[in-house]
This record gives sequence, C-alpha cells and structure tokens, in this order.
Amino acid sequence: MKLTAILSLLALLNSSPAIFAADAPAPAAPDKPELHGVLATATEKRFSLSVGVGGRSEWVSLGDKFGDWKLADFKDADGTLVLRKDNGTELDLNLGSSHINPEDAKATVADAQAILEKMQFAKVAVAALAPQRKMLLGLLPKLAQRAGLSPSSPGYADFQQKAAALINAALDPKQMEDDVAKIYSNVFTRDELNGLGDFFDSPIGQVYTEKSPEVQKQMQAAVFPRIMGLMPQIQALAQPAKPATSVAAPAAAPK
Repeated sequence: MKLTAILSLLALLNSSPAIFAADAPAPAAPDKPELHGVLATATEKRFSLSVGVGGRSEWVSLGDKFGDWKLADFKDADGTLVLRKDNGTELDLNLGSSHINPEDAKATVADAQAILEKMQFAKVAVAALAPQRKMLLGLLPKLAQRAGLSPSSPGYADFQQKAAALINAALDPKQMEDDVAKIYSNVFTRDELNGLGDFFDSPIGQVYTEKSPEVQKQMQAAVFPRIMGLMPQIQALAQPAKPATSVAAPAAAPK
C-alpha cells in the first residue's frame, strides 16, 4: 500500500505545469538576454531570462519588459521567443542557443524544500497516506490472529504497538517530503524551481494548492476500488485448473 500512496502522489505531482529547459548550452554575448526555460500552463507561458553568465534570472510573460527589451511574441512552431526594443530592434531567442552555467543552474535540496513548502506538499502527503495507514492498522487484529495471538495473549499489545510503529515510520509524510526534495533537486534546475515557485505564488497556483487535497481524495476514491477489484482476479490465477470432465457417450439402442 505504500507503493500505492507513492504512485498516487506522483500522479498528482505530474499534473504540475510543464517545464522545458535548455539542454544544449552555447556561448552568448554578455549583454544579450538568454532564455533559460519556458514554463507552460494551460492559460499562459512564462519565460526565464537573464543577462550574462550567472546573472540573476527572472520569470516574465509576453508583454512584460526585461531591461530594455519587451517580450513581443513566442513562436510555438520552433520555440522562439521574440524580444523587441522601443527602437524596433528585434532579438530571437530559443533554448538551444542559450548558455547555462551548470554550477549556477544546479538546484539544492533547500531550493526544492522551499518549493514543496509553497506546494503544501506535507498537507497533500498526509491526505494521501491517511487511507493507507487506516487500512493497515485495521489489518493488525487479523495478522495477530494468524500469528496465534488473541487480545488476551500476553504478547498481543506489544505486537500491536510495534506493528503500528513500523507502519507509521514507513508512511511518514516528513520522510516522504525529504525524499521528494532530493528528487526535485536532482531533476530540476534552480531556474526551473524558481519558475515553479512563481507559479505557486500566482493566483492560479494558489487555487491549485488549495484544491490539491480534494483532488487527492477523489483520486484515492477512484484508485482503491480498482485495486481491490484486482484481488479476486489475482487469487483466481493462483488456483489450480480443474480437470475437464468427460461426458459418456449414450449407449447404443438394442437391435
């Protein structure tokens, strides 16, 4: 059931906005803006821009200003962002032509933990793990019975206490949050995490955060019946096949 909880959380987390990042760094002029990433949601796109190697990056949208440049257009066909100055000068940027210093781009666990805090990950994890914890704790009396323990047995209370401690340790939301923070710091760059932070600070991001527990609750309600429905089918696979019974041919009528 721990695996089910993790899969459910990953399904929820995979519904976050898509992020695309540069994977082919190339040198750029020091005063030329660089495109580090594109944050795409259902309603808008945001762009991570910086000037110079290691310069501070900002997430901006079409129509915003970045220094002397205005974000004029984005061409989805080839992923080109068009910047334009007031004098009419235009600059085309795409991820493949941007230069990203790997050391500057590397995210830390602290960076990831800050984003998970904005996502209220701990709250989502608690909601996701609660049904599994309740179900596993409910199975303890049956497990004790199979082990030959009854409520009146001397070791029954000790078994219940130790088993509950194991379940709580395995389904600890804080431990899961620490694990996810390490994964985020390995998978996402600092700019990408900053973009996620901007999203969760936005009005639509706050709505996403507020409604995530309800989404998780409904996901649990949809997933568990499917899992429980598999049990009889899996058990049937383990049953030996019954030999086919032969039907005797009718006796020939006497002449």
